[in-house]
Amino acid sequence: QEPLEMKFPNISYSALAFMKGCLRMDPAERQTCEQLLQHPYFDSIREAVDLGKEHEKTARKPARLTRKHMPGV
Repeated sequence: QEPLEMKFPNISYSALAFMKGCLRMDPAERQTCEQLLQHPYFDSIREAVDLGKEHEKTARKPARLTRKHMPGV
């Protein structure tokens, strides 16, 4: 049985640790789905989603008009 490090020599440490957490033969040692979803492997995805949500919030807010921007006032 070939170790994951040999099978995937160019994989990141985070991805390798994630795969090992998924593939434990003993269910008592295997990480749960909830644990795996919180794994550092997904940090960059979570950050991108958070940035997207923040961008949506700011993009949806209408610009506040001041008196000098209101025509005829």
